[in-house]
This record gives sequence, structure tokens and C-alpha cells, in this order.
Amino acid sequence: QDFDHIADRIMMGYIGGTHHYLDSAMKYLKRGGIIHYHESTPEPILFERPVERVRCAADKVDRKIEVLNKRSIKKYSPGVYHTVVDIRVY
Repeated sequence: QDFDHIADRIMMGYIGGTHHYLDSAMKYLKRGGIIHYHESTPEPILFERPVERVRCAADKVDRKIEVLNKRSIKKYSPGVYHTVVDIRVY
């Protein structure tokens, strides 16, 4: 059975390797759908790295992104934060 492009939203809440699953997320997400992407990120690249990782995965399948929200959830370890970015994918 074909499950491509079936999800309106994908929660990627596991931190510590979430980016390895972005290609799968792009496969299952409908156009205009939203990815809630969590990552543990060093403070100097707090939001740049997670946004860039989602953008890179979207580019591979010729899709565009719109960043809806970026926030830091909590301190994960010294200089590292649990962050989440909400991104619409077209």
C-alpha cells in the first residue's frame, strides 16, 4: 500500500538523531503540511542548524519550506538546548 503524502503534520520529537528521519518525513508529509522538528542544538547555531537540516531534506525532493515558529524548550546540557522549529513544507 502506498502511504506517500498522507500526513498533515509530523511530530519529530525525539532528540539525538532526529535529522536521520527527515527524508522519511518528506515522503509522508502532504504539500502544505507541517513538521514539528525537535533537536538538541549548540547555542551558537540554536535555530540555524535545525532549519537548515529541514531545508536540505526539502530541497532533495524539490519542496520549499516556510518557518512558522522557532523556540527553545529547555537547556539540554551546558551550551546545548532542546529546540523546536515548526515548518510548513510546500
